[in-house]
Amino acid sequence: MFKLISLVGLNTVVLAAGCGGTNDGTSAASRESFELRALTFNTALAPNFEPLATERTPYVVDALAGLAPDLDLLCAQELWQVSDAEALEQALATDLPNALRPDPLPGSGACSGGELASVGGCLQSMCGTTEGVELTACAQQACGTEIGGLNGGCLGCILDSLGEPLETCLGDGSEENDPAIFGGAYDVALFSRFPLDEVDVLPLDAYFVRAAALYAKVTVPGLGPVHAFCTHLGSPLGVIPYTGPHDSWDGEHGAQVEMLSEFVQSKASDGLPIIVLGDLNMGPPVASSVALLEEQYRELLRGGLFNPYAERPDALCTDCSDNTFHASSADYEDTLIDHVLTAGFPEHTPAVSRVLDAPVSLGDFEYNLSDHYGVRIEIGHD
Repeated sequence: MFKLISLVGLNTVVLAAGCGGTNDGTSAASRESFELRALTFNTALAPNFEPLATERTPYVVDALAGLAPDLDLLCAQELWQVSDAEALEQALATDLPNALRPDPLPGSGACSGGELASVGGCLQSMCGTTEGVELTACAQQACGTEIGGLNGGCLGCILDSLGEPLETCLGDGSEENDPAIFGGAYDVALFSRFPLDEVDVLPLDAYFVRAAALYAKVTVPGLGPVHAFCTHLGSPLGVIPYTGPHDSWDGEHGAQVEMLSEFVQSKASDGLPIIVLGDLNMGPPVASSVALLEEQYRELLRGGLFNPYAERPDALCTDCSDNTFHASSADYEDTLIDHVLTAGFPEHTPAVSRVLDAPVSLGDFEYNLSDHYGVRIEIGHD
């Protein structure tokens, strides 16, 4: 999840019922020796929206490449820049050579002269010579009223054109209003040690940013075919007013949960094992973590999915107040919103853990790799 208020066809693979298992996510499938190791991680590489995105990128890439020898699947989110996705793909080429990520689908929209005058005047008087993430934060903190009065396509154009003259976004009123910042990029990518036997991409209803659920069938040695899913569900975007088709940001999230659930059901109605990876922007209360959209989270699990990490008595948050991204937020609430969900695997006690949660040295100071921590799972038996 990126928050706009805070200081992402296919490239590798081109594309122009029930979950099965018991109520603990297992089944009586083959007991032949197998191993499946998977990780979900939100990289927070949102340029101009998350701090130090450029500086953190090589550290994020190196960290994921360092874990890759002990992974079979990686679901990465917030790879909003094609260059970042390509850098990660190259770094993972030896261990996770099979990749699936959607091509961007650029949005559209423009501003009237009155809209530009309103927001331009506020930015000039309140934000001065700030730029990048500081300009984005200042615009939302100081010019929320003016931003709230813009049509979505206008605001999307402005945010996608930071650093350029506002007149870049001046239109004549004929432009389609389809805001999609970051050039219409989809931020998710699935990397696999195993060949992708089948692939599909489900675009999700999403206002202002593109969102998708990725699917691949992979064959795990000793186990056989597994249905793998990778996604990033939406969240409120700071002061950005919601004017999409679902009445509210939470309403849109609920629609995405329903779409994801139906996608999983449609692809995995054959009783084969399932793994769903991603930042779902919802989760149960665990330890100090508060619940977030818990009813929507429970609705997804009612399809037969199981969350081994959340069931651990020592489960921790993944979007946490102790993260350096939130150092200035005294009232930040801990939540567990990054998940690895499973169903239909042979009886097992999976090893699940929170990873990538330690700050790294960025020159003269320590900073976390992302505003999220990762979740890793190892499923298998001898």
